[in-house]
Amino acid sequence: MVTVKDGATSLPLSDVEVGIEKEGIIFDTKLTGQGFINQSDWSLGSGQATSTDPKKYFSSDGNIEIANPAGDLSLKNIFGEYAESGSLISSSFDTGGVSNFQKILWTPIDQPALAGTPNVRLQVASNNNGGTWNFAGPDGTSATYYTIGNQNINSINNGNQYFRYKLFLDTASTTYTPNISDISFTFTSLCTPPGQALFNGLQNGNHILHFSKAGYASQDVTVNVNSAWTQVEVIMTPN
Repeated sequence: MVTVKDGATSLPLSDVEVGIEKEGIIFDTKLTGQGFINQSDWSLGSGQATSTDPKKYFSSDGNIEIANPAGDLSLKNIFGEYAESGSLISSSFDTGGVSNFQKILWTPIDQPALAGTPNVRLQVASNNNGGTWNFAGPDGTSATYYTIGNQNINSINNGNQYFRYKLFLDTASTTYTPNISDISFTFTSLCTPPGQALFNGLQNGNHILHFSKAGYASQDVTVNVNSAWTQVEVIMTPN
């Protein structure tokens, strides 16, 4: 847990970009004051309406491989050929309160380009009743799809508490498949503490945190992660 405060007021400082580096590679970046929900394993199967088990999902059309290997999604291989397309709908995620949704992200971002057709596509849906799911793309309609793995979520979803995504995988050649190892989204809400950013799944050892925000002096801080819970507080000085 990283907490950032304003050096002039000692108040929590939101919208600070925090990058985390290990062995010379910045492998994750977050903004303080944003919530973050992630799914990186679907291997326990379908039938889960609400995301209580992080390894399950709601439904699929049967053409998505969920556990070969565990932690990856791809098109199902049948007798040596991949299905041409497949889709999967996540369980519903509860952000804890009325939220504004920021970005939809997935990895790997780079996928094999086949016939110029986006072969990883997502749509998202949100509501306040946990049961009405109208999936839409970046223009807010069902006619478009999120096709870039770091894209702003349409503001039509703001003001809602529950969120789902629908994943589409396609291939123009049945000898290839796209794959997904991680899907996540960011949001802000009253339940998202200002000035905080959370990084999880870190390896033990030294990490370098890079802090930047317009109007403040950037700084780097080295932190040693050696337990299941580590807290860092940083004071940023206005320019």
